[in-house]
Amino acid sequence: MVVFHETEAHQLLTILTNVIIDYLILQVKAGAQLLQVFESSAEFLNEYLFDTFCMPYLRRIVSRLNEDRRIKSQHSMILFAKGSHYSLEKQKSLGYDVMGIDWTISPKTVRQILGDQVVQGNLDPCALYSSPDRIKDHVEEMIKGFGTRNLVVNLGHGIYPDMSEEAVESFINAVHNVKL
Repeated sequence: MVVFHETEAHQLLTILTNVIIDYLILQVKAGAQLLQVFESSAEFLNEYLFDTFCMPYLRRIVSRLNEDRRIKSQHSMILFAKGSHYSLEKQKSLGYDVMGIDWTISPKTVRQILGDQVVQGNLDPCALYSSPDRIKDHVEEMIKGFGTRNLVVNLGHGIYPDMSEEAVESFINAVHNVKL
């Protein structure tokens, strides 16, 4: 039998959110200009669970950091909710400056949903196991899909520990040398 403790879950999430807010404010005061909030478990949640147990807290984080004009003027915020493509339309309304996108959704679909919103991502990290020429092809395809406007090129979720430095260098060079 599964026992679900919704009240206790919200209490814990409120505590965590308050700690995250305090930490991010300290980061800004220490000079951070770009803050990224990760929701790395979104891919394991359905839309109802994401709406109930993530969205209110993600909204509270960005709202609190944007309340103080002195703090807001010093930073931009990225939201990266891995695997949450089912919720991009709702996330758009939260007020983050940049939406981090993983590789489970096409750039074309992202642009249809988010329009000109600044996005970060979304190359599949496994693409870096390819040859340098194929990495270049992957990068060009991704940038062509998003367009060059309002795009922060990035991987869709980090670099794997066994990734070669040469592959990372090929990725960076491909980004710098892309011709569309």
